Amino acid sequence: ILFLLSIPWLSFMAYAYQMPMSSSFVILMVLAFEMAFISGKISWGIIAGVLGGIGQNFRSELLLLPGIILIIVLILRRLHWLSLPSIRPFVASVGVALLLQIPWGLNCYFNASRFSLTESNLGHVAFLGLGNLPSNPWNIIFKDRFAQETVTRAGLECSSLSFQGGDYLKLRFIDDIKQNPSAFVKCIGARILRTVCSPFGGIGLSLTPEEELVADQIKITDLLLGPKFSTKVAKIESKENLSVSTAKIESAKLYYLIAYVILGSAVSLFGIIGFIIAMRSGPFRLKHPLILCLAIIAFYRCGINITIVEESKTMTGAYLCYLPFVANTLWLILRRLKISTD
Repeated sequence: ILFLLSIPWLSFMAYAYQMPMSSSFVILMVLAFEMAFISGKISWGIIAGVLGGIGQNFRSELLLLPGIILIIVLILRRLHWLSLPSIRPFVASVGVALLLQIPWGLNCYFNASRFSLTESNLGHVAFLGLGNLPSNPWNIIFKDRFAQETVTRAGLECSSLSFQGGDYLKLRFIDDIKQNPSAFVKCIGARILRTVCSPFGGIGLSLTPEEELVADQIKITDLLLGPKFSTKVAKIESKENLSVSTAKIESAKLYYLIAYVILGSAVSLFGIIGFIIAMRSGPFRLKHPLILCLAIIAFYRCGINITIVEESKTMTGAYLCYLPFVANTLWLILRRLKISTD
């Protein structure tokens, strides 16, 4: 059953993007952490740090994950909720993961004159994240091209993904929140709702990449320059391409998309219920090292999704982490059915 539930994950792995690579290394890191929990050997902590360091070189938002696991383990150990032979493997994992990120920091320094262990696009992502709220008061469109247009209109000759462009967009992000904090609260609320109900999203099938590019440019130009400019010409020229997009959706792909969304929503809701069960009972309990680490990763991904930007690709990276908790919910349902039958 769990293997069948993993089909969206397998589909995700076939998508040519760096997120599947980072997520795979994180899962391997967690398995190494489990061995560190059991044995207390520092060698397993080093292995976990190497795997985590490689994973965060694909997606640097994972940089804080080994440290967060260490902090939570320390807190639970102090509360006598968790027992483990030694804390040294977890300290080693954090140090090794940071060391493996230094080459990236040097790359940033020599090519962008700034030492940074993370990517340069935090401002870009945070600014566009405000566009997650439909009809947002800032008129932000949740598209990369909109961020670039915003930077260009500010007179900056740089990419919105660069440190310079990211710094500008970060200030815009902060100013927008200060101007309308209530809208930001609504934005957070919308992200929470989508992260709970449909965290893994779906696959866009209606437009080809070329058609999306045309449609995005029309929306952005209309918003920035107004309808008085020559965007009507562009709309007329692209109308034929956009009108046939729906016909290009094959029925098999459409059925897959529907099943994907339904299954993803079920995994999310069952996973939340199963997490509550894991606190006290069930076949997969939080006191088990592996399950604890999977729960931390899921919450970490949810935190990014809610506070910075809501994207299904971020949450799909944590899809496997939900499955043991889904199993808890299925276990409880079967148990109830058995009791009612008896």
